[in-house]
Amino acid sequence: MMAQVMENNVMMETQQMETDSRDISKRQCEDGNTIAGDGCSDTCTIESGFACTRGTINSAGYCNEICGDGKNKGFKPCDDGNNVNGDGCSSVCMIETGYQCVGGTSTTADQCELCGDGKNNGKLECDDGNIVNGDGCSSTCNLEVGYYCIGGTSTTADTCHEICGDGLDIGKYACEDGNTVNGDGCSSICAIETGFQCSGGTSTTKDTCTEICGDGKNVGKLACDDQNIINGDGCSSTCTVESGWACSGGSVTGKDTCLEICGDSKKIGQKQCDDGNANSGDGCSYPDCNIEVGYVCSGGTISSRDTCTEVCGDGKDFGTLGCDDNNHLNGDGCSYPGCAIESGWTCTGGISTNPDTCNEICGDSKNMGNKACDDGNIVNGDGCSSTCTVEVGYTCSGGSSSSRDTCIEICGDGKDFGKLGCEDNNHNNGDGCSYPGCSVEVGWTCTGGTTTSPDTCQEICGDGKDFGKYQCEDGNTDNGDGCSSTCEVERGYQCTGGTTSTSDICEVVCGDSILMPVEACDDGNTDSGDGCSSTCTQIEPGWACIGEPSLCIETCGDSKNLGNLGCDDGNLIDGDGCSRYCTIEKGWTCYLGSPTTKDVCSQIKTRSGQLNECLQIAAAFESTCSSSTSVPLASMISTSHSCQNVVNCPNALAGGVCSWDRKLCVTCSVQNGVTKMRVQTNSMPDHCFQAPNQAITENLIDFDVAFNLDTTNLDTLIHKTQKQVDDSMCKLDWIQDQWFENVYSFTKYSGNTDYLVGIALNGVPIHMGTSELLYDALYPKAYDLFNTPISISTDNCLGSNEISSYYHYYTFSPCIIASSIKSQEQASSCANTIDCSQDIKAYSISQVSQGNKIMFAIGIAKDGHMIYGPYKDNGELWQPCEVDICNGVTLDGNYVYVITMFHPYTIGCWGPSDLSKYGQSCSDNPKVCTSLSFYIGISAIYLIGISFILAFVL
Repeated sequence: MMAQVMENNVMMETQQMETDSRDISKRQCEDGNTIAGDGCSDTCTIESGFACTRGTINSAGYCNEICGDGKNKGFKPCDDGNNVNGDGCSSVCMIETGYQCVGGTSTTADQCELCGDGKNNGKLECDDGNIVNGDGCSSTCNLEVGYYCIGGTSTTADTCHEICGDGLDIGKYACEDGNTVNGDGCSSICAIETGFQCSGGTSTTKDTCTEICGDGKNVGKLACDDQNIINGDGCSSTCTVESGWACSGGSVTGKDTCLEICGDSKKIGQKQCDDGNANSGDGCSYPDCNIEVGYVCSGGTISSRDTCTEVCGDGKDFGTLGCDDNNHLNGDGCSYPGCAIESGWTCTGGISTNPDTCNEICGDSKNMGNKACDDGNIVNGDGCSSTCTVEVGYTCSGGSSSSRDTCIEICGDGKDFGKLGCEDNNHNNGDGCSYPGCSVEVGWTCTGGTTTSPDTCQEICGDGKDFGKYQCEDGNTDNGDGCSSTCEVERGYQCTGGTTSTSDICEVVCGDSILMPVEACDDGNTDSGDGCSSTCTQIEPGWACIGEPSLCIETCGDSKNLGNLGCDDGNLIDGDGCSRYCTIEKGWTCYLGSPTTKDVCSQIKTRSGQLNECLQIAAAFESTCSSSTSVPLASMISTSHSCQNVVNCPNALAGGVCSWDRKLCVTCSVQNGVTKMRVQTNSMPDHCFQAPNQAITENLIDFDVAFNLDTTNLDTLIHKTQKQVDDSMCKLDWIQDQWFENVYSFTKYSGNTDYLVGIALNGVPIHMGTSELLYDALYPKAYDLFNTPISISTDNCLGSNEISSYYHYYTFSPCIIASSIKSQEQASSCANTIDCSQDIKAYSISQVSQGNKIMFAIGIAKDGHMIYGPYKDNGELWQPCEVDICNGVTLDGNYVYVITMFHPYTIGCWGPSDLSKYGQSCSDNPKVCTSLSFYIGISAIYLIGISFILAFVL
């Protein structure tokens, strides 16, 4: 375009120089010619779209197309209708670098497009978004040879593709064979087809495609392809069929299979055999020339056929041999290697898939070892069957090549064919059927055996011989004499002494809780003194026994007290101190009763501790109330406590700190002449604690009790036996409120006090050293029915809520007194405190300073008596022989409890009580005093317990 415009301008200038030098004043223009269309018309008028100079008389003017008028008559490179640079056509109508401008006419402007910007408005042959040559669209946006470009729009680039089938291989396709025909190696989309290879194509020449030899695909261009290029296998290295072979089955997806020609009497090596015919069933099959099952073929060469013969001993009989028993042995009926039937045998049943079965002749009284048996006949049921097999339940032996077998019934196999006396399916003697003879033993009977089941042998019942199979054997089959008609021990009897030659002796059992007609009573034991005599033949004087087992109750009102009644004053009248149920009435005491004398009852003139003494003790408690009289726990003033590292805090933690409120109020008053102490506590401690299993809960305990009650009117609790000691020290029943509320004027207003024995000065409940699991809480020991001793986990203040949810102590706590342990701000367990885990007893008293090793109060017992610490005034610990079983002592006429370093640690029963030589069974740290003098007495508490039971029963 640019060259043409320059050529036109030169022509215009030349024409201007060829002027006719005429007067030009009358003309609009003079360009030296009369050619229209060059700006100055043939009448010398300026044509539309041009600007012309008039020239002079000596020289012509010249005309230029107007730039920017939107018309292009061919005298300027471009005109896009403006004189703006940067849009493809510059302000002087020159095509700017990178642009193409087309479409301009004498009436329309050029359209300019930028080449390589990825947009094609139709003015470019192509635009693929770049100005790179060799990708189909040249750097000047012209189509390159061998490509076509499509898809370009005003917003998208052209996509250029190599032309498939044009015979030019530019390299964008896998192949180019100059056509778009499938099946010639290069497909219609210029992809190399399966089984072909294409090469040799350039940008000016096409590819040549040939089928691949040896790739296992035959698309029809090769004679064969067996997936290799090896000679001698039927298909040569150049994929031609070799002589003597036939190849078939090849396809575009599979190789040819080449086989030797079968039946041509030549064995080249690929055939298993070739016997020169086209028949199967003669050893060499047709048409595949494989050796048939049961044959062996040999001798074939490239010039001679094979000879096939039936195999001997392979278990297949095709009929050409006398027999085939599937082995290479002689002497079993079928010889080897000839496969001929041996003398004395029959071989039958062989077919092309199964061997012959060879059998000795059965019943000829000879057994050469190939028959299970031969007893000289072919009769069933005598041990050797008609086919010379050993019958079930028999054993046969002794046969040889010259003699027959002897068959006998097997003893002990559980099958009875009637040839033996019995058969009980074992090899034991003494069970009724002997072994090895299988004869019925003396004293037995065996019946019921069949050919499929054994006999059942039973000891004869009633024959006076006891072999141990029956519960008893008394020489008869009578009922009611201790041994029943079926030789079972009857209820209430025991039978002993029987042997294999003598009968049992049956006697009524005394003490088995079964009341027999010959017994007056049977209370389940053989003890005397409990109402039923040791022989169960008489009810002891002063008792009444009824029922089974016999319930024996001391006679009430007979003026005798054998020790099992609360009292017996010789009548059944209420209101005289001893009730009609022989229980001591409230406000009375009864005494002097014995096995020969009645009780004397008198009203209790209660003497309790003085009010001032009570007030002094109350002041020692760490109370939170300010009143001298009791107030409801709900409205009582509390003190707040907090601690870190508390597991299962009863309230929500605040910044890792556990907080709780503690309430305690202890007051004294006089009621009806009796000084009473009232204790109110929510049971919460005033020190850090651990509760690893469950959060501690408040126990709103509220009770009052006679303070420091005089014990002179109370009987001493006596422990005469180990059982009585264990009943006090290893059980918790005695702690229950009802056992002493009458005697001690005890009244409970609220709270759980079932296991409570006292309240510590800081308001924490004190329990007995026996835990709720009925073991020593600190040093448990297995006993009686309690076989798994379990200790209680405590914190470093020796408190716990492991079983009951509220916090309490089982022994002396170092946190009852002021101590470094009590002042700790973080909770810890005993297990994680070295001194505590190593020796809990030494640890419990470790905070008592030398100067404080004297008697000091630590709390109040539930019965109103004081509880003192573990030290005597001389600085020594209390010893087992210095305290009674309840852990009590009498000091200056006052009965008090003390803490000990042995079980029960706190309070073991409601005192006073005796000293005992028996150590409690539930503890590995028991109280044992070995220098004792014993006396007989009956405690008031024990009597109350018994009278409670009697009242319930009656």
